[in-house]
Amino acid sequence: MADIQVARPNQLADIYDRILARSFPSDELVDRATFLTYATWGEVLVSADDLEQVAAVAVADYSSATQLLLVEYLAVAPESREGGSGRKLLKAAQKRWSELMAPGAFLAELERPEGHVASAEFGDPVRRLKFYQRLGYKALALPYYQPALSPEGRAVMDLVLVVLVNDPEWASADGARFTEGARLEALLLERMPAPAPGEEAAWAALMEATRNPEGIELVELSDLSQVPRSVPVS
Repeated sequence: MADIQVARPNQLADIYDRILARSFPSDELVDRATFLTYATWGEVLVSADDLEQVAAVAVADYSSATQLLLVEYLAVAPESREGGSGRKLLKAAQKRWSELMAPGAFLAELERPEGHVASAEFGDPVRRLKFYQRLGYKALALPYYQPALSPEGRAVMDLVLVVLVNDPEWASADGARFTEGARLEALLLERMPAPAPGEEAAWAALMEATRNPEGIELVELSDLSQVPRSVPVS
């Protein structure tokens, strides 16, 4: 895999059409216009193949107010997938984002195997959990879900929010808890100021779980039994 670079504005449409739209279910992907409008310099990183065509992409949403960086999308073009390419991409992206933005922690939203089936098109939730576990991520003990991304879209239930702490002071001394729940709550409210109709109970449960005064428990991705499942939406 070639060195990672910041995506150029004229590459964004191709990235969306040829990679993202072929790698994520529609309810987990922002619409094309939103992606093209709100993609910010430095948040979309790409790697090219030998033909200098974008082969893989890592998309972040960095919050300067909270210093949290959410890895929104990590994808390799179907025709360029090979063993280890995703891992190389994410490690390189984390390094580049650390240089550009210095986040206190990286976050990512992953599907829980109990609620999502594997597919050739969108991948295997079990393998994805193992992928992030090898990179040092842990699950936050929250009843996490993704709110609907548009009025026409559906909320995505049975997700787990994982974290890789970049600033050691953001975790307890024994590394068992994430102590920046207030930052996390602020990030979630920044991304979704109010729940959509029908999501009120799920949203309230998620917000309440971020406010544990002792911090949010960090759980190994091999044992999600300790992570509460999201509250159903109506």
